[in-house]
Amino acid sequence: MKRHLRARAVVKQSISASLMLTFAIGFSGGAQAADVNTILASVSSISDVDARQASIEKRLEDAYGAGRLTQAQYQSFKQSLSRVADQEAVFRASDSSLSLWESLRLQFDLDRLVKEMEASLSDRQTGFVDVYARRDEIVKRLSVAYSDGRLTAQEYAQIQMELDTINKSIQASSAQTGHLSVSDSIRLVLELDRLSQKLTRTVHDRQVSLTQIDVRQAELSKRIESGVASGKITDREANDLKAEFKRIADKEESLRKLGRPLTSEEQLTLALDLEKLSGQIDSHLNDEEVQNNVISDVDRRQAEVDRNLAQALSSGLVTVSEAQVYKSELDAISKKTADFRTTGGGQLNIVQAQNVLIDLERLNGKIDRAVYSKQPVWVGIDASIEDYRRRIADAKVGQRLSEVDEVELKSDLDKIVANKATYAASSQGLDSQEAISLAVDLTRLNGKMFKLIKDREVAVLPDVSRRKDEISRRIAEGTSSGKLTTDETRSLLEDLDRIAAREAAFKATDGVLDDREKLSVALDLERLAARTEKEIRDNPFVSKSIQARKEQADQTISNGTLTGKLSAQEVQNLRTEYNRILAFEQSSLTSGSSLDAREALTIAADLDRLIKDVESQMKNSETALPDLAKRESELYQRITEGVMQGRLAPKDADSLKREFYRLMDLEAKYRSIGGLSFGEHAALALELEKLSASIENSMKESVASLPDVDARQSEIDNRLADAVASGRMTSEQSREFTRDLDRIARDEVTYRFSGSGLSYAESLALITELEKVSARLDTKLAGSSPQWNGIDGRVSETSKRISDALLAQKVDASAGNQLKNELDRISQAKVAFSTSGGGLTLAETESLVRDLERLNKDIDNRTGVGRAIAWTDIDARQARLEARIAQDIAAGKLSSQKAKQAKQELRSLSQVKASFRNSGGYSYTQLVSMAQALDKIGKLVGFTPRYLQNQ
Repeated sequence: MKRHLRARAVVKQSISASLMLTFAIGFSGGAQAADVNTILASVSSISDVDARQASIEKRLEDAYGAGRLTQAQYQSFKQSLSRVADQEAVFRASDSSLSLWESLRLQFDLDRLVKEMEASLSDRQTGFVDVYARRDEIVKRLSVAYSDGRLTAQEYAQIQMELDTINKSIQASSAQTGHLSVSDSIRLVLELDRLSQKLTRTVHDRQVSLTQIDVRQAELSKRIESGVASGKITDREANDLKAEFKRIADKEESLRKLGRPLTSEEQLTLALDLEKLSGQIDSHLNDEEVQNNVISDVDRRQAEVDRNLAQALSSGLVTVSEAQVYKSELDAISKKTADFRTTGGGQLNIVQAQNVLIDLERLNGKIDRAVYSKQPVWVGIDASIEDYRRRIADAKVGQRLSEVDEVELKSDLDKIVANKATYAASSQGLDSQEAISLAVDLTRLNGKMFKLIKDREVAVLPDVSRRKDEISRRIAEGTSSGKLTTDETRSLLEDLDRIAAREAAFKATDGVLDDREKLSVALDLERLAARTEKEIRDNPFVSKSIQARKEQADQTISNGTLTGKLSAQEVQNLRTEYNRILAFEQSSLTSGSSLDAREALTIAADLDRLIKDVESQMKNSETALPDLAKRESELYQRITEGVMQGRLAPKDADSLKREFYRLMDLEAKYRSIGGLSFGEHAALALELEKLSASIENSMKESVASLPDVDARQSEIDNRLADAVASGRMTSEQSREFTRDLDRIARDEVTYRFSGSGLSYAESLALITELEKVSARLDTKLAGSSPQWNGIDGRVSETSKRISDALLAQKVDASAGNQLKNELDRISQAKVAFSTSGGGLTLAETESLVRDLERLNKDIDNRTGVGRAIAWTDIDARQARLEARIAQDIAAGKLSSQKAKQAKQELRSLSQVKASFRNSGGYSYTQLVSMAQALDKIGKLVGFTPRYLQNQ
């Protein structure tokens, strides 16, 4: 688009002070640098600044929903994000684009906001857990950070490796059932949360080269020369501008000579200097024609925003309700523009134009951020038309629609298609009001089709009378036990009476309930049952502030208006009462600086009564069936919250999730061949409410105590120790389990130091991993029998072997005493281990088992049990080695140096052997050490013993 210089000059001059103040405050602590690939583009697009705002807003909402930010922190970050959006609207108001400095400034504000937000995050407490979405978001951030040069190759590889490990864990956890269990989902999302924070800490500040600054300087130099040539800039003015230009160029050159990359603050200072110089040039180049063009930009920009909104609605990226809200804001801007023109004789001045353009940019940015990287919330206008046409045809083929109803539905659809063609024929195409009109007509047609399509086989119809009695008894129990307040009881009974009145109204016609009427009443009853259980178990009654009550009353009336559940007369009466309450509050505040207790109580009670009146009138209209997808999301989140809060056992959660997936399969079945009918939708809604009641019934009334991770680890360690001691498992086989225990112990340390100790969700994740290890251990030990009664059994068997060897005179008394002494030492070690820790750990057990096995081999060697081991005949081996050395010396095959070294080591071995023999014979350990010494000498002279020749 054409750049309007005069407008830009006026805009920049009007906000110059605020820009410099923002710069001084925002970067007093050291600024971050800009992004080479996206920020150094000539102008920023929606894909960088607005896209980042949308992404950060989503991360902020997710963090708050998961309990990782307090409400105060959430509001603070939300306000900071809104300030960035407002600042961007001011920047874009002059020409719908961003200059280099403006783009850098906004990006740095967002960088700082992200770092502050990530540093404030605590452990996840609740909220919806979508492991796959969380992983994909981190993958995208990692890729962008690396491509933008904010991560080194090594840093990228390290984080990618951790991400790959989590991916493998996701695949392994979902391999059997095709989806993740609640416990696995919590464990994996906690790992992803920590990886996200690590990524934020690791990314480097943005880096900017001076290339774009050089380009900007060249552009300004040409504009000065052009102004002089056209006579719009005098020689004196040109000299002043060139002097400022030279000062900036000299400053840049002096910074270049420093021989280091410029800091972000230095580069932003240059960009800001150029921005101010550009504003000065703009003011000199001003003319009336350019000013008129800028003022005319208001109408052009307003039309662009209107088309943007129409496109968002037509493509299904916003709902009809959202589009109506945006349209009301656009209409308010249009009225503001009209008022300006009325007071200005049909014209806008430059300040008024700027004011309106800022509002338009703010609204356009809001729409762009709402639809950026978003999946459609509905199929859109064109796709809906085709979908309805197909559904009508399918329903007719499936004999679910009469010929009369088919003709009526087709006629309604043809009218919508004709209206769309008329709208599209205009030169401007479809505007937002026309798009909203089409979407509303399609919604009405869908509701009509919904009721005309005949039901297929529906689930077993409920017993409404029995269910009412059950709910009535449950409310009585809650009231008697004090788990329901009187207000809660009154509210629940009012709902029960309302449902009974609806049932009576249905029966008034023919004395009975048909299937759809029965499903409708049963759906209301299940909603009430779930609400009753939630009130009893959660008891979340918290008084709201007067401001919150006012906002709720206003929003409830607005929702009733948009959904058509309130008539025009009802809305007028409710608004009259609402305005009366506001007037009373204002008069009370006028008479004093604040409300007194009686006034506050009166206003709060009146607002509560008004809110109930609105809800009651809305309920008295025909029951609106719920949004199935939204309700399913709420139930899934409720299950996850229960597990994370320790109020729902993982086993119960998995059972509830199986029922949840069964209902999703049932929904898919119902949606086939013509889509959902009213009865099918009601039946599914009923089943979901039953599931909701089951969830609430399974909830514990208080948060469970944290699982004892250390006790469970110790228990598994003791089981491994017993298995090794009894011979049901070898030490080598136990390694595969100890490796997992070590990994879990490392995870526990990480969890403890990442926040204030272990949260329930973290403890649960560790316990889940320990249970998997325990289950594998059960499988490993299944069918095996113990060979010994623990360490004591091994010691008894070894003691008997020594006694038998002495009786059989296979060892002499001296050797027998040595063996007994070694066994006594092992027994004493076992007693010491047991006393110090209350039992034997796996490491202690393995140490004792190794000593006993070594002792038993020594007994075997002394008694000649088993195959003769060649290397135990030390004397014969030494004699053969000495003979071989003498032979090789005589044949000249062995150097004198090696021969001398070999003889010295043989003499040392003879001395050691004599010492061992004088102490009562060779022990197993002594035999091993002498055999190893002979192996070493043999290797020195090139002689391999026979027992090693085949190895």
